[in-house]
Amino acid sequence: MPRTKEQCQKIKDRRKVAIKAAGLRLFAINGYKAVTIDDIMDEVNCAHSLFYHYYPTKEELFRDIMHEIENEMSKVFNGISFDKKAILVLEELLETFLKLLSTKQNVYAIYLLLILHYRQEAFPQARETDHKISFWDFASKMIKRGQEEGDVPEGNIEEYTTALFSIVLGLAYKGVFDKNKSPLPNKKIIMNLIFKRKETE
Repeated sequence: MPRTKEQCQKIKDRRKVAIKAAGLRLFAINGYKAVTIDDIMDEVNCAHSLFYHYYPTKEELFRDIMHEIENEMSKVFNGISFDKKAILVLEELLETFLKLLSTKQNVYAIYLLLILHYRQEAFPQARETDHKISFWDFASKMIKRGQEEGDVPEGNIEEYTTALFSIVLGLAYKGVFDKNKSPLPNKKIIMNLIFKRKETE
């Protein structure tokens, strides 16, 4: 019995989701340049030629993946309330990222997003219409505001930002490559480690 148009579309949609998931995982683990279309299609157990039913090039797949990640991250940042002290905004940001890092697909997405900060030249340029989400810039602004409010100790803002960024990047790396599945630290441990912060009243 032949498939209906709706059934064919569902199969096509599922395959596209699978291709994007495989691309995300492989780009995160191996880097953009090392991944081939064959690698991606082997991951989803489909013929190489089927790739071109969905994307004209590997670059367009990568851009589609990053577009989706940027959109999701913009929702994360937009969902954070700024009507409180900067130190609490940073804590909320950390808590949100720790929750995201608890699922494998999110781990790959966050790791890929963060390594772009250091390795821009290794990846295709984003579309001009994409959001430009920067954990670094967001954290830096909040740390500066936290110093002005007296909750973040005096010191080099870039060094504080590097410490916070490196911890989140390290936890994402751990999620991608560590098979032991050891627990993530909680937000209080990280905040106290970087800012030597007393418990919130």
